[in-house]
Amino acid sequence: MQYNQNIKFYKGWHHFYIGLVLLLVGFHCLFRTVEWVAISISLLGLYIALDDFYQHWRQNYEIDYHSPLHRLYVSMNKPDWLIWLNGLLDRVFGK
Repeated sequence: MQYNQNIKFYKGWHHFYIGLVLLLVGFHCLFRTVEWVAISISLLGLYIALDDFYQHWRQNYEIDYHSPLHRLYVSMNKPDWLIWLNGLLDRVFGK
């Protein structure tokens, strides 16, 4: 693998931020709701965040790589609120 200097490592990280939010919400719910629900939300958030982190890291070396979660997301029919949220996160965190 060779490092590609033309890739912006931070570009398009909205899945990472969504994963972090889910992780924090799950942790917060741990003391307020059913434990297995809170743990499930946290694990889902952790998986989404790590998947996106790995994808963006690997794209520095292999520009055409897309993670399994990214391929699933692209194939889905996305609701308008999710498209809006992704755009907002990209604007806020510097796409």
